[in-house]
Amino acid sequence: MVEELAATLPDNVLEVIFSYLDLHDLRNCSLVCTNWYRFLNDENNDVWRLHCIRKLAEEALKSDLLSSVPTYKAKLRAFYHAWNPNDCSRNVYIKPNGFTLHRNPVAQSTDAARGKIGFRHGRHAWEVIWEGALGTVAVIGIATKEAPLQCHGYVALLGSDDQSWGWNLVDNHLLHNGDSQGNYPLLNNAPKYQVCSKLKP
Repeated sequence: MVEELAATLPDNVLEVIFSYLDLHDLRNCSLVCTNWYRFLNDENNDVWRLHCIRKLAEEALKSDLLSSVPTYKAKLRAFYHAWNPNDCSRNVYIKPNGFTLHRNPVAQSTDAARGKIGFRHGRHAWEVIWEGALGTVAVIGIATKEAPLQCHGYVALLGSDDQSWGWNLVDNHLLHNGDSQGNYPLLNNAPKYQVCSKLKP
């Protein structure tokens, strides 16, 4: 009986109800019936737009950062996979837009930040835009939650132990357990990254 009633609710009523629910509840709602699944599968409807407005800073929504992200639900997904302001070095500051990481210029310090969501398996891709000079050691990569986020000196923090892999953008070396694992990517003429280069691991 409840499922039959759920299936007959018009979209404008669903929109109002769903706009008050959190993302976990919305995921569960999408499993209730085909009508709710259809409605929540529309990634550009007003439910996702309202959640975007509530969660994302206006600066992020109006900036070029998310201009290539096609739907409201995808923008929200990007926000939940962005930098974690509560899981970074004390010398790292995540700007209010949620997507921009700034490292305070502290001498003799190497600093890092993690994303909000961790993964156990699968293939995942991020686009990183590096603004400014790469510096002495510029590394992006992946790490477990056990990997350190800060150390003294200028070193390749990612790849410095068995808890992380790092891609040194200065010399195109792949790093793990404190050693170079060879060149990355495996190309004869590996790309050299300049100011504002887009990095697609």
